[in-house]
Amino acid sequence: MAKKIKAVSLYILIFAVSAMLLAGLLLASACIPQSRIQKHMEESADILCEHDRIWYVIPGVESSQNHLYADAITANIAYHLSDGNPLESVMWAGYYYQGGDVNTSLRTAVQNHLEAETQYLRYWHGSAAVVRLLHIFLNIKQIYWMHAAVILGLLAFLLVMLMRNRMYAEAAAFIFSMIMVSIWFVPFCLEYTWTFLCMLIASIIGIRLVMKGQSDRLGLLFLITGGVTVYLDFLSTETLTLVVPLLLILRVMEKQKGNTADINPWFLTLKSSVLWIIGYVGMWVSKWLLASMVLHENVMPYVESHIGDRIGGVNPAGSLAGYIAGSILRNVKCLLPFDYGMIGAIILLVMIVAFIVLPIVLDKVTLKNEINKGIIVLYFFIGGIPLLRFALLRNHSWYHRSFTFRALAGTLLAVSFIITEIMEWKKIDEHS
Repeated sequence: MAKKIKAVSLYILIFAVSAMLLAGLLLASACIPQSRIQKHMEESADILCEHDRIWYVIPGVESSQNHLYADAITANIAYHLSDGNPLESVMWAGYYYQGGDVNTSLRTAVQNHLEAETQYLRYWHGSAAVVRLLHIFLNIKQIYWMHAAVILGLLAFLLVMLMRNRMYAEAAAFIFSMIMVSIWFVPFCLEYTWTFLCMLIASIIGIRLVMKGQSDRLGLLFLITGGVTVYLDFLSTETLTLVVPLLLILRVMEKQKGNTADINPWFLTLKSSVLWIIGYVGMWVSKWLLASMVLHENVMPYVESHIGDRIGGVNPAGSLAGYIAGSILRNVKCLLPFDYGMIGAIILLVMIVAFIVLPIVLDKVTLKNEINKGIIVLYFFIGGIPLLRFALLRNHSWYHRSFTFRALAGTLLAVSFIITEIMEWKKIDEHS
């Protein structure tokens, strides 16, 4: 009992310290004088006004949608974090909105040094702290390219880590999942970037912990990851930071059976998921509690109506079943093969031939003699988490499919791992 109390106390302490550090980052960024970011903010405002608030890099391709609406608001909030009253400005997350368009509102505010008059209190907007800090040195286009370099570097690091440990199938499955969600568009919209960064970093740390025999620290990793996710994210693809690291960790544990034989994968999944949820929900609730204390008023009226909208909202399908099914199918249709018309159909056909038809025709694959049905069922449930999210937040998933669909990278990774549990490459007979 004493050991359990100590463990719970450690989780509470780590969460509290993490929350204070993250809140401190926002507070510190608010203390940056506005004059230090003025030049690059003016450049960013002009860049954001080059396109509509929602535009398509490739016309007609939903996955190429660039949701500059969120980027303009994040930049607007970052600009209006006040060094005069930093704590209150962080809690209100205020921005200037003149009506009509958020892009031009940002430019008007920056050019005329206008005060914020609209609040966005319900999110932490931790990304605004990073954006404000980076604007000392960079404009938003340069930040996009910096994110592209960071994501590419983390992807390469993760893939090298997997391949050095002879986890070639896992590396291939991960690449496949990233291709299917058109990851090349991700760095060029701030809204989509943060969860991918969190997912990649959490995956790398989680794999290293398992390989070093420190699996007992995975709970803390998922607790912190859940909190950091809601701190940075704009409610886009949050389940990525749970599903992908968890699946990769389970695969590493399968390969490291000698070191992790005493760890039950079902218990690890349940524990990690619960701690991630506690970190995620706890961090969100802590914003509302802290805001109420700082602002000396109950802030829940600013929050409650939006919760209802994201869950239900106006039903465009007529029935609840149709609403849920539609929210899922609309996201699935944004995956690479279905979203790119004839080009996508050709890519899908090539992939089917290369990875399914040819190996079967050439007699290169076979069913495994021993199939771990338990782990297959576990992968099935983990892969279903993004679908459950679509069903629960059906309004948000229906209308924002152009970026929420990227959470399906976790589902696709789970499906790939299920296939590797059922099929295997035939061993070469050295005596033939």
